[in-house]
Amino acid sequence: LQLSLVIMAIHGHFGVLIFLSVVATTNAFCIQAGSTPTTRLCDVGDGGSVEPSVESATDETNEEPSFYKRDTSSFTAVTEVLVAEVESLRDSFPSFENEGDEGSNMIKFNKRNRGFLYDVHSDLMQPEGGMIMSQNSHVANVEYNQLVADKEVVLVDTIRKPGMPSSSRAFHRAGPRKLLHFDPSAVNAAIVTCGGLCPGLNNVIRELTHSLYYLYGVKQVYGIRGGFNGFHSPEYPPLLLTNEIVENIHHEGGTVLRSARGGFDIDKILEFLQEKNIQQLYVIGGDGTHRGAYAISEACIANSLNVAVAGIPKTIDNDVDF
Repeated sequence: LQLSLVIMAIHGHFGVLIFLSVVATTNAFCIQAGSTPTTRLCDVGDGGSVEPSVESATDETNEEPSFYKRDTSSFTAVTEVLVAEVESLRDSFPSFENEGDEGSNMIKFNKRNRGFLYDVHSDLMQPEGGMIMSQNSHVANVEYNQLVADKEVVLVDTIRKPGMPSSSRAFHRAGPRKLLHFDPSAVNAAIVTCGGLCPGLNNVIRELTHSLYYLYGVKQVYGIRGGFNGFHSPEYPPLLLTNEIVENIHHEGGTVLRSARGGFDIDKILEFLQEKNIQQLYVIGGDGTHRGAYAISEACIANSLNVAVAGIPKTIDNDVDF
């Protein structure tokens, strides 16, 4: 899920786009839709390009395998797809790469920084709470073995029950695209955790940071401390995350960035994003936090800020699909 969200953000395919983990990582129900990326009912077969991306369960002779049984029940068939609306930054801002370009989206391995805990508000260079300005260096590029087309979607209603309609909701499939919206070498990203604690928060922070540096090659990644308070409170100065800082945090409980409820001030958040020149914001939280993430995305668009806001759902109540 984390890798998928990073990849979606770097291509500028959303202002805010929230994935359920099972949806973002399931390829078995991915289809290539012949519709435009807007909210509409897409009739399967309309456009002539809706085909399952998985291999057919039958062989070349079209004989059914002995371990499959054909089910002709109407509720098992999906004939319409309702695709989630995506607000593309490409429609409002110049992109690093555009149609007709060869594309440079490759896995970028970086030299490891021997870093400390960065305190962005400090001018002192010291092992703890210090400010050390160094950058990752690209040392190798490796091609992805598969790229995702813009019109590929993942069905949400994959569990079919009697009485269900023949339509299904769908999200645009996350994954590496051919063209990048942002120039990786100039990207500043930020990660914030909000709301109550739940297991796995440090894992998300760790994998986001590793993915942004190793797979994408960003300039730097900020860790926002204390939830939304960290965007403006002097009590919670941001951290500059490195691969070394997050290397072992998945063995610890809670969140290394600390979490809190409240503190949402849209004007101060926008001020922070502009001051630090943030292009990608990753918000980890529950339903209330994601309403805040959506508000940030809408405010960025209203203020002509080229910022991708990615929402990552977390919950302690086992209701991630809420």
